[in-house]
Amino acid sequence: DLHTAYRRQRQMCIRDSFYGTAGNTDLVAMRWKTQVNENSKQPAFWNVIPELNHNEIVGFSDERLRQGLSCVFLENDYDHPENRARIEIMHELLHGKVPAVVIGADGRSELSQVLSQIHLGDYVSYYLAILNQTDPTPVELIESFKRRMSTR
Repeated sequence: DLHTAYRRQRQMCIRDSFYGTAGNTDLVAMRWKTQVNENSKQPAFWNVIPELNHNEIVGFSDERLRQGLSCVFLENDYDHPENRARIEIMHELLHGKVPAVVIGADGRSELSQVLSQIHLGDYVSYYLAILNQTDPTPVELIESFKRRMSTR
């Protein structure tokens, strides 16, 4: 629900967000990232497990470089058990180093769970824009980019 979205984003503070995912939520995480980029006007990144557990995990090693970063792991009832274990281990490894949260899904079917996370992510990006004190609707840099591309 909308209050959950607001609480989640308040919990993550106003930070650069990293979204980790496995299985059928990979494109959901990509949407969260793009919605945060566009609506909240701030950097966000995403990757998929197991790749996140091989190379990307090393990026969390240096305390100086991870300052201002938060992690959101998306999971649902249809994730492979091994991927759930990977998310749990990542969450444990980041504990005390990077604010991290695991967000489940609502719904009885795989589709309803995916759609519930998309819906929640859209509202998270909207509430993050409010917390950033920015209007989520204008996309001036995108429009400027398009204008410049049309002249080449």
